[in-house]
Amino acid sequence: MQSLWGSRFDFGHYTAHTFRHLIVGHDTLVVYATAAIILGSLLLFLFCALNGQPLPLLAYCAVIIVMAVGGAHFFTSKPRFLLPAFPLLLPLALHLARSRLRTIVVLLTALAGVSLFYGTYLLTVSHPAL
Repeated sequence: MQSLWGSRFDFGHYTAHTFRHLIVGHDTLVVYATAAIILGSLLLFLFCALNGQPLPLLAYCAVIIVMAVGGAHFFTSKPRFLLPAFPLLLPLALHLARSRLRTIVVLLTALAGVSLFYGTYLLTVSHPAL
């Protein structure tokens, strides 16, 4: 079905090309946010691997990341392909569970504000297909 929309698996060549374009050129906020989400997922995977997350969860997340990063076309759709990789957030959730209530309230309020800004931007300003 993906091939009908022009998507195919190219082992990350399109993603690498887009990252190079972002370094030497400029693009919209959506593309930069997508790049940040991809880099964040790779860092979270490394963090999970170093903290001894169970191998089945690491393998599951690795397959999802490879599928998302290795696909070509529609760069701004890559974050939705990373949604099933939620086990990457388990170490952060454990750390947050040990935090004080004030830290949790400040963090969640800040994340809600960023989410509100980004969602408003996507609905009103952004033109790329998501």
